[in-house]
This record gives sequence, C-alpha cells and structure tokens, in this order.
Amino acid sequence: MALAANSHGRVLHTCTLSPKPVTALSRSMGPMPGHHAVQSPRGRTAVRASAERATWLPGLDPPPHLDGTLPGDFGFDPLCLGEEPANLKWYVQAELVHCRFAMAGVAGILVTDLIRVSGISNLPVWFEAGATKFDFANTTALFFVQLLLMG
Repeated sequence: MALAANSHGRVLHTCTLSPKPVTALSRSMGPMPGHHAVQSPRGRTAVRASAERATWLPGLDPPPHLDGTLPGDFGFDPLCLGEEPANLKWYVQAELVHCRFAMAGVAGILVTDLIRVSGISNLPVWFEAGATKFDFANTTALFFVQLLLMG
C-alpha cells in the first residue's frame, strides 16, 4: 500500500500498487514512524525518511524519557516531571481524566443550550449557571455530589 502526500508530508489519500485486496486492517495501518510516502510526478512512489521527529520547539532535542511512543508526544517536559516511569504513567492517566471532564463539560453546555433554545426549560446560559440557585438541590448537596463524582 502506498500513501500519497503533499509537500508538507500530510497524507492525502491511499492507493494500492499491488493486486492484493485492501482490507480494513491494512487501510488503518499508517506509514512506518519516521517515513513519509511521497507521490512523484511520474506516478511512482518514493519513500523518504524524516531526519528528526517534530518537537514543540523546532530545533530542540526532546528529553530522553519522551521517546515518541506516547500519543501527542512532542517532547514537552521542561521541568522533567515525567522522568520516573511511574510518574509518567500517572500523568498520562490524569490527562485522560482531564480530557474526559472537558468533553463532558462541552456536552453539558450544548445540551443545556439546546434545552434553553427549544423552550423546554428556562435554564441559564452556561457562563451564568454558577451564580444561579437551582430548585432541585441546595448548594451543599451539589458540592458533595461533585466531590463524590470528581474524587
């Protein structure tokens, strides 16, 4: 399988150069790390190797404990907090929790706005909801529910 890419190395589409059928598994497999398939003008595919991986600051060497195996690893750890493997594993899991709460917050904003705009309920706008007293629970009960859910 060959991947056509533009001049920036971004994949444009996949194409097969062999008579083998393309399966879902082979379609989901990307190019090898550090290699980019480039479509040449004559229809042949050339493969070039990247000199170095992308970092958060071009020209900066990433720390040795960030070897590019984590998703989104651009070598950003200026305080070297993830040098210990146990800490790095905990940071990865903590970031997953943060992402899930952020996605839940966006879903809450969208659902309450949809309910408010459709006229089902008179809910406040999301950025004014913290100053509103709700009828279904007092502030103390909401605090303990949040403490229970967020740990």
